[in-house]
Amino acid sequence: MDPNAPNLKHQLAQSSKHVGDALEQLLQTCSAAAPGQGEANAATRALALAEAKLDAVNDPSTLSLGYANCVADVNESAAAVNAILQATPSAARSADVAKLCGFMTQIAEALQKVADRTVRAAFLIGLADPQTVAAVPGVVDQEKNGRASNDLREACEQLTGPSQLTQQQVLAQASIIAKQTSVLCASCKEYGNLSALTPGAQKQFADFGKQLAMATAGLVASIKTLATQPGPESKEKCAAAAAPLLGAVQALVMFSASPEFAPKPSAVTAATQVLQQQLVEESRSSLVTGRDLVGTLRSMCSNPRSPQYQALLAAQAKSIGDSLRSLV
Repeated sequence: MDPNAPNLKHQLAQSSKHVGDALEQLLQTCSAAAPGQGEANAATRALALAEAKLDAVNDPSTLSLGYANCVADVNESAAAVNAILQATPSAARSADVAKLCGFMTQIAEALQKVADRTVRAAFLIGLADPQTVAAVPGVVDQEKNGRASNDLREACEQLTGPSQLTQQQVLAQASIIAKQTSVLCASCKEYGNLSALTPGAQKQFADFGKQLAMATAGLVASIKTLATQPGPESKEKCAAAAAPLLGAVQALVMFSASPEFAPKPSAVTAATQVLQQQLVEESRSSLVTGRDLVGTLRSMCSNPRSPQYQALLAAQAKSIGDSLRSLV
């Protein structure tokens, strides 16, 4: 793997997201019964995703807000967090677990908004520097292709695995395969006509679309047999029919990850980076404290009147308040 490849950061980010999603699902399954655990898991995951955005402040922004609007939104979110923290001791004294759970979600949402506005504000700081070279977005949606590939692989594994599926379960996996191959074929058609690509790349995407369509048709026939005539022989035929489809999908994903389609990072001056990092680090500090705060609220759901947790909450509230005030 080339550590300097322009699309490496994007690929690593997508891989991390898939791993994170799997771990989140595992956590939800194993510990959802504990009071506040589900809300805490979701809030922690949301805050981690928000923090990841802080590492890409110079990537093309999807927000169209001006700098003043970003500051106003951060002030609004800071006020929302402060209101929640002021209401928490009362909810703890009354052992209102439902309210404490809601606070976790609300704090995560507010801090996500702070992070988003920080990223936008830092982007605008970079944009204001005439020496900044703007980032160029990727031509191909690698995330969409990767997501469809994962769903297809999992569906095929379900169909061809050792477990005996009911007809309804077989049809459910068939529906996933039909949906995701349709997504990929549509992408291939789009990129096959995209003027930003070279004629060679356009042809390659068009060829992938044809391969996917043919392989899907063969697999659908095998799935129908598996649904009506379940057994080892039908599973073997289904596995054989799935192989060409999975091979075509993997080839498409690898081709889509070519450096020529990858986003190109921006280049900013050292002085501008210093200004950006001042914002980023304050926002990061609020997110880190926010995760700690969520952990304390989760613990309070099991023992809301604990003096230890209430003292910890007060210290964390002061820390997060200081970070948000420094940010604005």
